[in-house]
Amino acid sequence: MTIDPFLIVGKRYPRIDSKDKVTGRTKYLDDLKFPGMLHGKVLRSPYPHARILRIETARAERLPGVRAVVTIEDTPRVPFGSYRSGVKDELIFAMEKVRYVGDEVAAVAAIDEETALEALDLIEVDYEPLPALLSIDEAMKPDAVRIHDDAEGNIASHTVTVRGNPEKGFEEADLVLEDRFETPLQIHGYLEPVGCIAAWDASGRLTIWAPSQNPSWSRIIFSEALNVPIGRLRVIQTFIGGAFGGKLEQKLYLIAAVLAQKAKKPVKMVNTRDEEFQTSMPRVPMRIDLRMGVRKDGLLTAKEHRIFADNGAYTKYASAVVNLGTYRVDGLYRLRNIRNENFLIYTNKLPTSAFRGFGNPQITFAMESMLDHLAEGIGMDPLDLRLRNAAEPGDITAHGFHYISCGLKECFKQVSEAIEWKRKRSQKGSGRGLGISATSHVCGNRSFFPLFDGATAYVRIDEGGNVKVITGEVEVGQGLLTAYATIVAETLGVMPRMVTVEPPDTDVAPFGLGTWGDRGTFIGGAAVKLAAAEARKELLAVASEMLEADPSDLDCKEGKVFVKGSPEKGLPFHEVAATAVYTRGGAPILGKGTFIPNSEIADSTRYGNVSGAYAFGAQAAEVEVDEETGRIRLVEVVAAHDVGRALNRTTTEGQIEGATVQGIGYALFEEVEFAEGVMLNPDYLNYRVPTALDVPPITSLIVETIDPAGPFGAKGVAEPAMTPTAPAIANAIYNATGVRIKRLPITPEKVLGSLRKTKV
Repeated sequence: MTIDPFLIVGKRYPRIDSKDKVTGRTKYLDDLKFPGMLHGKVLRSPYPHARILRIETARAERLPGVRAVVTIEDTPRVPFGSYRSGVKDELIFAMEKVRYVGDEVAAVAAIDEETALEALDLIEVDYEPLPALLSIDEAMKPDAVRIHDDAEGNIASHTVTVRGNPEKGFEEADLVLEDRFETPLQIHGYLEPVGCIAAWDASGRLTIWAPSQNPSWSRIIFSEALNVPIGRLRVIQTFIGGAFGGKLEQKLYLIAAVLAQKAKKPVKMVNTRDEEFQTSMPRVPMRIDLRMGVRKDGLLTAKEHRIFADNGAYTKYASAVVNLGTYRVDGLYRLRNIRNENFLIYTNKLPTSAFRGFGNPQITFAMESMLDHLAEGIGMDPLDLRLRNAAEPGDITAHGFHYISCGLKECFKQVSEAIEWKRKRSQKGSGRGLGISATSHVCGNRSFFPLFDGATAYVRIDEGGNVKVITGEVEVGQGLLTAYATIVAETLGVMPRMVTVEPPDTDVAPFGLGTWGDRGTFIGGAAVKLAAAEARKELLAVASEMLEADPSDLDCKEGKVFVKGSPEKGLPFHEVAATAVYTRGGAPILGKGTFIPNSEIADSTRYGNVSGAYAFGAQAAEVEVDEETGRIRLVEVVAAHDVGRALNRTTTEGQIEGATVQGIGYALFEEVEFAEGVMLNPDYLNYRVPTALDVPPITSLIVETIDPAGPFGAKGVAEPAMTPTAPAIANAIYNATGVRIKRLPITPEKVLGSLRKTKV
C-alpha cells in the first residue's frame, strides 16, 4: 500500500475565493467607484472600410456634463501592436482610415453614461466608403485595395517551415489523402465585459485598474503607445470574471488613459455586450488545406499544410496563433517529415487574437479528422492508428520539443476503456457513432519573450501567522489562487484558508508574463513553491531557537511547528511567526522564489525546446444523429488529461469539464456571422453558446505523470482540455452517418445537406 505523503495536495476542497464570489463580496472592475469619476464611451466606425474626411467635436464638447472629447489629435500617434508580435499597425484611434465596423474614431468622458452617449451622437464624422474586403479570398486578389498601405497583398505574415524530407515521406506512403477544413470566428464568451479605470495623479503618473491577464506585459505596450516612461505607469489587476485569452492588452485601457489625462479626472470605461462582441479579439478563423501520408502498417510518413488565417483589420496575436499552434499539433504524433506554410491575411473585420488553445483547436480539428480518413483508408481502427504514432516520454519532436513527462498513450487507454470503444465500435447501430481525438500543449513558451520564460514569487508571513503570496501571475477564473494556496499550505503545513494570494500590482509584484500558454501552475506555481520553501526554512530557523532543536529535526504540519517524531514538542505556527517578527526588528518572514524552466530560445527556423513541460490529453465522444432532421444529440464525452499531478482534484476536473463545454460550443454552435462587414449576432440572444440542456454527461479522467520540474509534479490543463472536443465530435458524427463535415460548427443543416447529397 502506497502512503500518501501529502496532507493537501491532490485532495478535494473548495476554492479559496468561492465564498466571496457567491456572496458578492468580490469586487470586480465595475464595482469600483472613485471620487469625481467620469464615464467614458467610444464612437466607433459604422463602415468596414472608409476614409475619414472630417471629424467635428465642437457640439459634443459644449454639451453640459461633458468633460473631455478626444480623437487621434489628442494622442502621441505611436503605432503599437501586441508585444513581440513584430507588427505595429495600430494607433489608439483611427487616423485617415477606419478598417472595420467598430474601429475607434473618438471618445467622450462625461459625468454619467447617458451624457456620454448623448455626446457621441453630437460628434460629426464624414466618411468616404472604400471597398471592403470581407474574406481572405477577396483580400488576396492581385487588384484588391490595401487595408494597410505597407502590407503587400494584404498579407500580415507568411511563414514556411520544413522538417525532414516531406517529398520522400509521401513517396514512402501507401496512402496519401488531402482535404480542406475550415474553422469559424468564435467569441470568448466570458461573463464580465472588458473595462478599466484610468487616473493620473498630480505628478503626472498614470494608474490603470483593469481585469488584465498580463499586467506587467501590458504596461510595456501602454508605455510605448502613450509615450509615457514605464516607471510612471502602474497597472493594478482587478478580479477577473473570465478571460480565455480575451483580456490581454486592450485598447480600451489606452482610450481611458487619454480621456483621463484631458479631463484631469478618473475615467471608467466598460464595454456593453454589443461592444464586447465587436472588439473582443476572438478566435482566429482558418482555412486549412491538409495533406498526409500513411503506410499500411499505420505509420504516418509525412504531413503538409497550407493555412490561410483571417487576421482581421489589425495584428494582435494571430501570427503566433497560426505558427505555434502548428508546432504543437505536429508534436502530438511521431511525425518527422513536415512542410507547413502559413498565411495571415488582413480583412476588414474585427481583429482576431489569442483564445484558449492558441491555434491548437483549429489545426487539431483538421488533423484529427484526417487521421480518421487515413485509418479508414488502410482498414485500421482510428484508435490503433493513433496509438501506433503517439508521442512518448523521451521523444524529441520534429520542431525540437523535449517530452520528459508524457501520458498521451495512457490518456488514450483510459478514454477508450471508459467509453467502451472496442465494444461500441463493433456494435455500432444506425445513427449512433463514436469518435476520438487528442491534443498536446506547452506549459509556458519562450517563443514570446526569449529573454524571459520564468516567474518570481514572494511568500510573506506576518506576526499573526497570516501568509500572503505576491506574484505577477494572474487568476482569470481558472483556480490559480487556490493552486498557489495549495502549494504554500502544503509546504508550510497550514490550511489553504490561511493563505491569501494578492492580485498583481506592478508597483508591488515582480515582473510576470501573466496567464496564458498554460504557464500559471507549472511556471508560476514552481516559483511559489520555491518562495514557500525559503519562508519555511526561515520559520524553522526561528523555531529551532525556541524549541532548542536543530532545524533539520523540525517539521510543520496542521498549523504547528514541532520536533519530528515528537509532535507534543511543538509550537503553534502563529506563535513562531510572531516571535520571528518581534525579535528581528519587525521584519516579516519573507521567502523569494524564482523559477526558470529548462526551455531554450528557438533558432532561426523556430526549432527548439520552447517549453519546460508539455501537457497531453485525449477525448472520446458518443453521438446520436437523426438522419431525418440532421439533429445531433451528444450522448457522452469522456476526457482524459495528463496534468502532471492534480493539486486539487475538484478544480482540475472543473477545468476539464468547463473546457469541454467550450469545445462543444466550438463544435456544434458558435460562429460570428457578418453581412457587409456588420456583425449579425453580437449578443447571447443570437450567438449560440451551449446551455445546460446541450451538455451531455462528461467524464473527467486525471492522468498523473508527475513532471519533475512542476510544483509537486503539476503541469497545466486549462488550455489543452478544450482542443480535442470538436474533432472527437466530428469523428463521431462521421462514424454515425458516413458524412464528413469539414467546416465548423457542425449544424443540423450541414449534416442534413450532406446526407441528402449522399442519397442523390
